Amino acid sequence: MLDPATRTIRRQDYAPPAYLVDRVALDVDIARPWATVRATLSVRRNPAGAGGPLLLDGAHLELLSVALDGQPLNAGQYTSGERH
Repeated sequence: MLDPATRTIRRQDYAPPAYLVDRVALDVDIARPWATVRATLSVRRNPAGAGGPLLLDGAHLELLSVALDGQPLNAGQYTSGERH
């Protein structure tokens, strides 16, 4: 039985992604009762994509920091929150 929230995605509905991820590096520190994960991504705009903002999706996470080109961003330079 399909989950009612599941929707069918058809090939004709496909659109190229706005960004391409060339590299992902993960540093995982497991310390009970939680784990800290540092993710470093090399991302570039897809020339065939529609554009738009870079959206990262996760659940049950606490965002500790964001950096761009190695420089920390302050809270006014990015948006973080729950989407439904």
